[in-house]
Amino acid sequence: MYDVWLQWSHVFSDMVRKMRLKS
Repeated sequence: MYDVWLQWSHVFSDMVRKMRLKS
């Protein structure tokens, strides 16, 4: 379960970064 959480956290961070870049 922890592994999945880590993966999700990484994906979320990437999405936030892309959104900020777009801004």
